[in-house]
Amino acid sequence: MLWSQLNLVDGGESLGDTLGLFRAAFFTEKRNYWGGYDYEFKRSTKRELNRILQHRSITYRWDECIELPPLVAEIEEVSLPDEASSYYAQFVRQIKRSRASMQERQNAFIRMRQVSSGFVGFTDDETGERAEIAFDINPKLDRLLELIAQVPPKSKWIVFHEFTYSGRLITNALKDLGVRHEWLWGGAKDARGIEDRFVNDERVRGIVLNHKMGAFSLDYLSRANYLFFFESPVPVIAREQAERRPRRLGQKRTVFQFDLCCRGTVDSRILSFHREGLDLGKAILRDPDSVLGEGRK
Repeated sequence: MLWSQLNLVDGGESLGDTLGLFRAAFFTEKRNYWGGYDYEFKRSTKRELNRILQHRSITYRWDECIELPPLVAEIEEVSLPDEASSYYAQFVRQIKRSRASMQERQNAFIRMRQVSSGFVGFTDDETGERAEIAFDINPKLDRLLELIAQVPPKSKWIVFHEFTYSGRLITNALKDLGVRHEWLWGGAKDARGIEDRFVNDERVRGIVLNHKMGAFSLDYLSRANYLFFFESPVPVIAREQAERRPRRLGQKRTVFQFDLCCRGTVDSRILSFHREGLDLGKAILRDPDSVLGEGRK
């Protein structure tokens, strides 16, 4: 596709007069089962290909192409309680062990994120069943509830979360406070009904969403203009997609966006890596010492 597009633009000046010439320079040719050929791009030539394409390419950010409502973004930091801090330190040591496998590092990273959200998951050694321990004090959840209470009556809100147990903590706390809302997650049975009540019932103040469901669909989320990240997606693209749900064409109001972060945890590291276009989870798997060392903030 790239060769044909550039050939239309410059008649082969950039990538050669023929598709065969382009493939010979940048691809490995292999005969396939059907008697034809498959072509696999040579990753070692990526830098050279980018150099060739520089004078033919231009990139725009999505928000440069359409007129969007203003965005007010804030980071709300809270302190990690003592009980949670001891668990967190344990998982940091685990992830930095010299002989830790990639799977052990990934599991420890997940546990670190869970601890900052007020719980930790584990597997029962006898039954193999998964369970969670919730901490008595959860400053991140408390601050979220305070912020939701401050949302104007005519506005609706969205809370994005990563873990199913986090969603359950949030929705149970909202129920205890008598706040009418919807929760859309992998186990939800009535997605269409959830949408209808969120959009049309003024008594429903907001929606709690697993970001894996809400980041890539659900155009009706522009009904809300307050956005809370109880847990941010780690991949940059997933984060950007989630941010765009309320702030899109059709949104007439200023969008207020809040990130709930436990001070000194991976919460804020995830956001700093996003600003650099990087994925903290992948960086930790490669080199946890440099990422979690004292030098990087």
